[in-house]
Amino acid sequence: SVHKEKCLNYLWYHYQFKIVDFVSRLNRLWVVVSFIAISNSSLAQRFEYIEEQQGLPGNTVYSISQDSTGYMWVGTSSGLCRYDGVLFEIFQNSPPPNSVSFVLNDKRGYLWIGNWGKGVSILNQKTEAYLKFNYKGKGYKELSTSRIQCFLEDKYNSIWIGTYDQGLFKAR
Repeated sequence: SVHKEKCLNYLWYHYQFKIVDFVSRLNRLWVVVSFIAISNSSLAQRFEYIEEQQGLPGNTVYSISQDSTGYMWVGTSSGLCRYDGVLFEIFQNSPPPNSVSFVLNDKRGYLWIGNWGKGVSILNQKTEAYLKFNYKGKGYKELSTSRIQCFLEDKYNSIWIGTYDQGLFKAR
């Protein structure tokens, strides 16, 4: 019995860290398996494919933005459109050219429209009237020739405009 106790103490002393490590790894494995099971169940979603046959002006989509009324504004290689969940309304041959690279709905209800090589246009969504945005002044580059990559509205309602070849602009 004394010999058995010494033997158990010896085994415990030499293998306790391996046992603890094994249990720890087993717990981590359980967490990973649980995460994968949960992730797979949440990824099982249905995707609806929307293309030109449903009214989208072009199958190359560069940007999507939702306004405060729920409309989805889509910038494509073939133009700008507004989607209400059922129908597309295409905005053509207005100041924005056919290729729309980025759209942003600002907090004031304006849609900022950027494109590849023609600068920025702004759409008043209430009147559907366009304002051509040219920003050129002392010490500033002309934005109208920029290739627009992205917009961001900050917490002060300034619009940041990222370009491909002329850096960053800030519109106040």
